[in-house]
Amino acid sequence: EMKTAKVDLVTAIGVGGIGALISFFVCNMFLLLSSIILFTLPQPNLFVHTGLPFFAFFQLIPLFILVQRISWKFFWLWGFAYGFGCYAFYAYWLGAFHPLGIAVIASLYGIYLLLAFPFLKAAPLFFKKNGWLVQWVIWCAYEYVKTCGFSGFDYGVSGYAMWQSPVFLQSASIAGVWGVSALITFPSAWLSGIICKYCQTKKENNGEKTFEIITKNIFINF
Repeated sequence: EMKTAKVDLVTAIGVGGIGALISFFVCNMFLLLSSIILFTLPQPNLFVHTGLPFFAFFQLIPLFILVQRISWKFFWLWGFAYGFGCYAFYAYWLGAFHPLGIAVIASLYGIYLLLAFPFLKAAPLFFKKNGWLVQWVIWCAYEYVKTCGFSGFDYGVSGYAMWQSPVFLQSASIAGVWGVSALITFPSAWLSGIICKYCQTKKENNGEKTFEIITKNIFINF
């Protein structure tokens, strides 16, 4: 059974003191930055103008892990930070039209993700066996809803990362870009479920091989 992030945080403080708390926070920051990077890389971006679509198949892994680790008290902060960070890097080209363009769009999607995070977080709690699958459905719904209405912004939809692939372009004629988005985000949602289950099982067995230790080793070796 998946424990809540609040229990994990209390356990971390009780077992390792302030060092464990710092490690817990650093790990969450690492997951947040990884999520932002994996959102940005598949789309045309500042570094690779054609994008790196291969990374689209992994973009939800750190995000879905993160939402299960953060507490209910601060989910809004992490959700806003993720949405703001994604579009601040992705929509850099808006600065050429107006200096406030990036800030407005990034803030707007910070609010959108702030609203989406509680649903993503609640999914594994209510659907313990296949929470990752519900998270995937919620993400697909979010990608559709964010394009609707007066403030709809079609840019940044996962499926558009495959604009150079003839196979995915042909499949879009059947289910549209939403079908493409569903196809390319499913693997990362599935993998995130496997990773979370594996880590929870290891924690219950020996309490050692957790994300905190992995992150600590990365920084030490670096």
